[in-house]
Amino acid sequence: MQGVVKDISGKPGGRLQVVLEDVQVLVPGKQSIPLHSGVVWSWHDPSRTLRPGQDVHLLTRLLPVAGFGNPGAWDYGQYWRMQGVGFSAYSKGEKSLRTGPVPESFAAELLANLQGAVLDGAAPGQGRALLLALLTGDRFELDTRTVDLLRRAGLSHTLALSGLHLGFVASLGLFLALMLGRFFPSALLRVPRPKLAVLLAAPAILGYVWLGQASPSLVRAALMFVFWGLLLLTGRPRVLLDGLFLALACMLLVSPLSVFDLRLQLSVVAVAGIAVFLPALQFLFRTGDSLPYRFLRWFLGIMAVSFCANVALLPLTARYFGMFTPNLLPNFIWLPPLGFLVLPLGGAGMLLGVFPWTAGLGQLLVAGAINVLDVMLTFLQWANSLDFFPLHQLLRPLWPEMLGCAVLLVLVAMTLRRPPRCFWPGMALGLALLFVPQLQMLWRDAQNEVRVEVLDVGQGQAIVISLPGGGRLLLDGGGLRSRSLEAGRDVVAPYLTLGRPPRLDWIVLSHPHMDHYKGLFHILEYFEVGRFAFNGLWPSGDTGRAFRNLLEEKRLSAQRLARGDVLSLGHDASIDVLHPFQVKKAPTTNDTSLVLLLKRAGRPLALLPGDAEAWGLKQVLASAPEVHADLLVLPHHGSRTGLLPVFYDRVAPFVVFCSCGRYDAAILPDPDIRNLLEKKGLSIMTTADDGLLQAVWDREGLRIGVQDDF
Repeated sequence: MQGVVKDISGKPGGRLQVVLEDVQVLVPGKQSIPLHSGVVWSWHDPSRTLRPGQDVHLLTRLLPVAGFGNPGAWDYGQYWRMQGVGFSAYSKGEKSLRTGPVPESFAAELLANLQGAVLDGAAPGQGRALLLALLTGDRFELDTRTVDLLRRAGLSHTLALSGLHLGFVASLGLFLALMLGRFFPSALLRVPRPKLAVLLAAPAILGYVWLGQASPSLVRAALMFVFWGLLLLTGRPRVLLDGLFLALACMLLVSPLSVFDLRLQLSVVAVAGIAVFLPALQFLFRTGDSLPYRFLRWFLGIMAVSFCANVALLPLTARYFGMFTPNLLPNFIWLPPLGFLVLPLGGAGMLLGVFPWTAGLGQLLVAGAINVLDVMLTFLQWANSLDFFPLHQLLRPLWPEMLGCAVLLVLVAMTLRRPPRCFWPGMALGLALLFVPQLQMLWRDAQNEVRVEVLDVGQGQAIVISLPGGGRLLLDGGGLRSRSLEAGRDVVAPYLTLGRPPRLDWIVLSHPHMDHYKGLFHILEYFEVGRFAFNGLWPSGDTGRAFRNLLEEKRLSAQRLARGDVLSLGHDASIDVLHPFQVKKAPTTNDTSLVLLLKRAGRPLALLPGDAEAWGLKQVLASAPEVHADLLVLPHHGSRTGLLPVFYDRVAPFVVFCSCGRYDAAILPDPDIRNLLEKKGLSIMTTADDGLLQAVWDREGLRIGVQDDF
């Protein structure tokens, strides 16, 4: 394909995310085919830089953008389609890539020189990578472990250039106004200090927005500053809320669909929380004017702002991220040096580094900022090694619960000023919205039914078995080869915690292949798990050792399963282990996969053969004459290796599910398997086409469908 670079951003782990426009698909011997939407291209391990407006020729697989079809999941495809991007592409290194000449642009050249001033200021390291991310938004040099460390410490928000960083830049205007008032007091008679601070901060803010490549979050924050500044200059009171409303109205007028943008939701809710709740905490700041009291007031101010923002954001963070760190102290330790040392030193050093006669001084300032960041990162690593940053997996609220929480927060905000007349009706509405959905979930879990749900995890497998009373078993956890997307954290856990606590009675690993076990790391670490079982084989090398260490840390013993074992799940439900008998005799690791038969009151419900291939399936037939089941999940994701006609004759299912990826090189399910089952009058439902698949056995028999999306 051929396209023009529209936007480019560096992502952690040495990856560039490039948005291409004016894309044409070049078919040999035929006319080019223009695409009517853009392409998001992930380029791993690039060896050259790109600039907006540059032509790119690339040989790659062009795929429609798509997310995972599980209820309540973040819709990756919709996110990009809202930005006019309909396709995705991937490449690594220089393979099959040609780029056109670099377009001449003074702005792009200046930005490259500014970035170069940071890159030349110190040797490669995470301090330098973090400074570049804070100043320009470029995270290319950041290690994924550093990103995870900041996430554990509750400091991920400091990586996203937003109102926080713009606030530090705006404080430069206040500092200049203070200095000007000290040396030229008469100037304040013409322009009061608050208005002077706004005027002096405006150029720095515009420059920082440009330096951060006008990311949406920075543009939104700058727009809020513009309205706040205008209101302040015209002498209007209550600047914060009025400015927020005007900025939001302007954004939605220009782009109504941005109301679905998570970044906009987070920034608006955080600012609203600060504006509404901070005045109620003013009593914390009524201290003396001595230096210790000023320090105490400053410390309490930082903590209060962080507390107000986090309280307002809790429903959103629980819904979209599912993880929460209760420790606000890292913000106090991290934010002051970040705002008053790192950004001023790094920013000044970057500007001075552009000019030859001040480059030396600029490098010294940049090196100073990097050294401060290195010390800060070292402190975080030390604190993390002592488990000072606990992370908790949360129950993800359903949308009525989010609405109920919003009602209660608004009610509290109104009551802080003057109790409204609608207090008790509002309280009743908010509590009803909070608790009624949970009562519905409890009622549903109490029903006398068994559910088997095959999650959409791409090319992999994760199956949830739910029992009366809310008991759950997870068979495998999926696993992706992506450097940035983690199946357990980003796909499986969000569904398991949708309206339910992070708790499982059983985790069963069918066999040690990455697309089955990788997602279990997150589940085992952050969920309350009752028991763990597997086929006796661990993943190889360091991964297997990490798996065993995690089980020991969670005090879970690993129960080895073999043919003839029976797992009692309660409520007359059980799982018969049909395979393997001896894993050493299997010709492949796939043929060591557990083959499980779910029963209730002796009735076979579902046959779950994992990745067993023809050899393993023959062993099942030889040892278990009766293998009939209502539901069959196709072995090995519907691969041709599971083509054994006699096996499907003996199982004789009513329904067939297949867990497979959407756009893999191999066609899954295999056409021969599909034809074989269609001749028997069976159609195959796949996670690639239908998303999450669900089979429910209740008093009326077997029902097939997809769970409602809350």
